[in-house]
Amino acid sequence: MLLGAFAPASLERAARIADGIMPAAGRSTTIEKLSQTINKFRDMVRRAGRSPEEMRWILRVHNPLDEEKATEPRTLLGGTPQQAAKDLPKLKDLGIDHIFYDMNHPAHVPIETQLVLLRRLVRLIKAQGGSR
Repeated sequence: MLLGAFAPASLERAARIADGIMPAAGRSTTIEKLSQTINKFRDMVRRAGRSPEEMRWILRVHNPLDEEKATEPRTLLGGTPQQAAKDLPKLKDLGIDHIFYDMNHPAHVPIETQLVLLRRLVRLIKAQGGSR
């Protein structure tokens, strides 16, 4: 069982009862903020008498992909598929090996276009030796 968690109270609850967390990456999420959240969660898991190595991490992304190159600084996993692919090694270093792009979140890019761009991102990941 994964819990969507970002606030301290939800992280504490997840540390006690969940098998991992599913934090969200929105417009203001940076790799640094995400790293702080994950490290806090690992500490909370240890304090709860559990092993952080047994936790699962899935990042829920609210940032749309786009055909136009995003200006820097850009949103985490946003911009073109090529730009988003550059964020993946940093996420893997944090222990995140699954990403969920939320297609229900309002975006200025139509869902049909998002799907095409996600397929491009998947092809880039596979070309770099990734599995999914």
